[in-house]
Amino acid sequence: MAAVPNMEARPSTGGTTVVGLGVRADSLVEGQGPVESFLDPFERDDDESLVEQLGPLLESGRHVVAIHPRWFASASRLRLEMADCLLGRPRLALYETSLPPLAGGVLAALASALSIRLGSPGLTHAALPDLEEQLHRFAWLGSVKGLEEPSPRLIQHATSWWPWTKFAVSSWPQPAVRRLTKQDRGVPLPELAGPHGLAFSIHEGDPAWVTATLAPALGLEPAEVAATPHGPAWWGTDRLVEAVAYPTDMAALAARLGAALEARTCGWCGELVAAEPCPFCGATEHGTGPPVA
Repeated sequence: MAAVPNMEARPSTGGTTVVGLGVRADSLVEGQGPVESFLDPFERDDDESLVEQLGPLLESGRHVVAIHPRWFASASRLRLEMADCLLGRPRLALYETSLPPLAGGVLAALASALSIRLGSPGLTHAALPDLEEQLHRFAWLGSVKGLEEPSPRLIQHATSWWPWTKFAVSSWPQPAVRRLTKQDRGVPLPELAGPHGLAFSIHEGDPAWVTATLAPALGLEPAEVAATPHGPAWWGTDRLVEAVAYPTDMAALAARLGAALEARTCGWCGELVAAEPCPFCGATEHGTGPPVA
């Protein structure tokens, strides 16, 4: 491995484009920017077309922050990185998440709004782990036979064969599966600080669990969005309703998340970042620069 010659430091001035791999970002908050979604995995012969798609996203000095769920095709991440290299100066930062499909789309939507307020693609990328923590995930499931995360208990797997059995998943205080009954249709709920929204998407599930049980308990007005492209594959069933509670005061959120970041200028590519290594060029703060093959 050899190091490439140092490039002239040129902090980004063109703004940030957020890309979602395998997730779709709906319009959720005021001031949200556009999000480009690549819903299908990239194939081996997609390199040329991918360069053509990525090029316009990086025009006028813009940078791309791409959200890549761990469950989405790993080859897509590699092909996106390859396209960035073919285009020249690195302006792509990838962020890996384990969030399920709807929550991944919400993360991309809020990231686009956050990037406008933080004013730096590097700071936007660094704020994503804390932004993830602001999202509370829920799901209504008609079966847990195909669910891997969170892992159902053995008795829940067994009762899942009964056609009348229903389940719910909540991420708070930790991800867990709960069997629903006629008498008890609730799940553990967090106390929400500040204004929040509640997005939900339906496949073949019971939306009334969100609109009549979850939303009133949270004190939120639910808003339906399009069904997630990869929801059934991730949750292991078509009998599915996903829901995510998310903060909507983006100015306050940007101020809070931004205050926790320790910004610095990357000594290699000149970008304003708050993570090590630099998410764009891979250089460490005290290193000689990014290695290349």
